[in-house]
Amino acid sequence: MGFPVGAATLVDEVGIDVAAHVADYLSGVFGPRFGFGSNEISLLKDVVAQGYLGKLRSIVLKCVYKLTGMI
Repeated sequence: MGFPVGAATLVDEVGIDVAAHVADYLSGVFGPRFGFGSNEISLLKDVVAQGYLGKLRSIVLKCVYKLTGMI
């Protein structure tokens, strides 16, 4: 199949908060077959709680703040 980027780059591009939500949902639906443990999902959630949202989210938020004059 092949992916043009690695897992960490993909998570950064789509947003760490999005990746955490998707991983949480898929692990609930597919259980242990999905391959994510609670440690990996909680790590993603901890990173989001610290304010790191990934490349795309950061760019979008900066644009919104500039447009609304919040920066």
